[in-house]
Amino acid sequence: MQAGIFGTFNEYFSNSLSKKMKDRTRQAVLAGRFPWKAPIGYLNNGRKDGANIEPDSKRAPFIRRAFELMARGTHKKSDVLKMITDKGLLTNRGKPLSAQTFQQVLRNSLYAGWVTLPSDPDFSPVRGLHQSIVTQEQFDCVQTILSGRKLSAAPKRKFNPELPLKCLVRCEACGTPLTGGFAQGRTKKYPRYWCRKSGCRTVKLAAQELETEFLGLLQQLAPDPKTVSEFPKIAARVWTEKQGDTQKQITRLTARLDEQKKLRKELRNKFLSGSFSDSEYNEAKVEYDAEIAVIEDELRTLDSQRNTMDVFVRFAELLLMDVARAWQIAKPEQRQRVQNLLFHDGLQYSPESGILNRSKSSLFTMLEKVSDKNGLLASPTGFEPVLPP
Repeated sequence: MQAGIFGTFNEYFSNSLSKKMKDRTRQAVLAGRFPWKAPIGYLNNGRKDGANIEPDSKRAPFIRRAFELMARGTHKKSDVLKMITDKGLLTNRGKPLSAQTFQQVLRNSLYAGWVTLPSDPDFSPVRGLHQSIVTQEQFDCVQTILSGRKLSAAPKRKFNPELPLKCLVRCEACGTPLTGGFAQGRTKKYPRYWCRKSGCRTVKLAAQELETEFLGLLQQLAPDPKTVSEFPKIAARVWTEKQGDTQKQITRLTARLDEQKKLRKELRNKFLSGSFSDSEYNEAKVEYDAEIAVIEDELRTLDSQRNTMDVFVRFAELLLMDVARAWQIAKPEQRQRVQNLLFHDGLQYSPESGILNRSKSSLFTMLEKVSDKNGLLASPTGFEPVLPP
């Protein structure tokens, strides 16, 4: 009986203590403070008043960079994680972030300046006292992309480079897109295409045979002289349009770089005047140096893209004259773009006649439409700058 009494008392004490801790945590969050261990990118500063976490000068720039890359919608999440890991982002234990932890980072509104109470799903986020690492706009954009409500330019569908003509070529007998796979030979597996429709199976051949015929078809394609003469103008204009956003980014980043350098200079002046101690100065300088390094790295990347227009125009013109070569050297995902531009309505295959091109729409047809004076005002859909590998 005595054991039962002590057990009841211990349970009551534990519950009471737990309730007090929860109440204290809630009050801290309502005050805009973060009453837990700081996540990667932040450090606990131990202050009893005001913000009790602050950006980690070593890791915050990498977190900011990750959000910036994700917000563009041009990179897969796994690629962004690899980029910032390669740049040097590691946990406090010196290990790379796992994919699960990185997902939690991207979903954590703390980085945008908010504090939440995970134990209470009905709790409304509170504006934190701490300094945010990313803007609200960037955070919202990333949430939209992660939720799948905005198409990312990064390819989502896997493309098998050994079977590039799946779906593009249809069975001439029944009109069903060909599928593909690997047949087991004596020593290895061989890629093949076949009609997927049950009861038909009119088409079945080795991948090498179909793709050799396809390359032969590409070699027969050639634009008319007028299209060739106008193409450099079209390519240059499309490049300029695509780089418009790049120039805006360069302008924004340059302004931010100038601001960071100005702040770093002011920091040094105050240090020389005795306003800061050595430790305070060094800690702040490390943060500014890291931020400036990240901005300069991004500016170099954008500048190299901006300065390659002439290369792109010459390369694009060369590919227009040799479409077969363009398809051969293209990356797997780019092959799909080339195929769709050339044969908008697809192709058909007959065992007797081989590949049949009954497509009424092609890249050359679109280029002919935009090569006149008025057509130069709009670029053909799907025509985008693709630099040589």
